[in-house]
Amino acid sequence: MTNIQGSAYMCEPCGITQVVDPISVNRYGVGTRLAKKIPAWMPKPRGCNCSGQASWINDLGVSGAEEKFDLIVDHLVSQSSKTWMRHSPESLRRKTAAKWLRAAIDEEKANQ
Repeated sequence: MTNIQGSAYMCEPCGITQVVDPISVNRYGVGTRLAKKIPAWMPKPRGCNCSGQASWINDLGVSGAEEKFDLIVDHLVSQSSKTWMRHSPESLRRKTAAKWLRAAIDEEKANQ
């Protein structure tokens, strides 16, 4: 994600612009739960604003994350292709991203 103006970010692959509420980054939601599922050893792509993306997914809520499930998974897969993870099969990266997102959605549903 590219920082456009203070708290506004744009995801180049998706073309989505999101104004990020700094408070929402620290609250729980699908995006925060998803971010916690990504292992610390996994490389963060250069130029990616993970907290901005997590905040956007938090703002979508459970129903919005389910509606945009494929878009979110596509974003995670495209970001992983910018790191050494690109050497693993895309189908494996896509399956893993979908598994993490589904688990985050299910956890958030259980905690509502």
